[in-house]
Amino acid sequence: MDNQSFMNVHAEVISLIFPYLILDASDFSSFAKLLMIWERERPSAQIKFVLDKLDWDRLYRFHNHPMEVTRDQFHGFVGYSVGHNVVQSLFFNSSQKLFLMEDVQLNLGILSSLASTHLPSSFTFLFFKSIYIGSDIDSTAREIFGIVNMVHLRGKVEELMDLLQSMYEHLFEMDYLLPQSKVCPNAGDLNPQLKIDGFPNEESLWNSLCSNTVLVRCLANH
Repeated sequence: MDNQSFMNVHAEVISLIFPYLILDASDFSSFAKLLMIWERERPSAQIKFVLDKLDWDRLYRFHNHPMEVTRDQFHGFVGYSVGHNVVQSLFFNSSQKLFLMEDVQLNLGILSSLASTHLPSSFTFLFFKSIYIGSDIDSTAREIFGIVNMVHLRGKVEELMDLLQSMYEHLFEMDYLLPQSKVCPNAGDLNPQLKIDGFPNEESLWNSLCSNTVLVRCLANH
């Protein structure tokens, strides 16, 4: 086995082990320290390979456990992963910055560039596009409809809205009551694009997508 093949096998083994070191938020600090020791003198591509294999669905929620994982520590890890072009960390980082209205065009562009291969980025790009590019709301609504109308993606949409909601609550330490978007079929006199025949009539989906507590902007505010 040549050196490159050995390194590839080593990275594969590490990528299988590391996720099991983070069973809950209390394990995160130990994992982060171990990662910093392991990554010394490792090729960037190998580090990225391992970071890509982590359970990011679990990691995303660690920022809501400030007693066990400090926010600075968690966001430091996200920043480290962004430096290695890890898709999931780019998604998380850009979403948080868009909630804070920071570098809007840049971060919309990042989500857009990830959209073709990463469903969370695709949906989240449309979510923020509906907020920041109101002039294009009709086409944005149709694109969101295209995602939500696919049976195998509906559950994912609910999960993504829950994630975005948790990110928003963390950033602002409160639960703002905000207006509903034109994309919601129950948005009253806004005549929403998505109020069309065949749209899934699932209460849990609409509770996620059209909740008053979700950060969305209606045309009446433009």
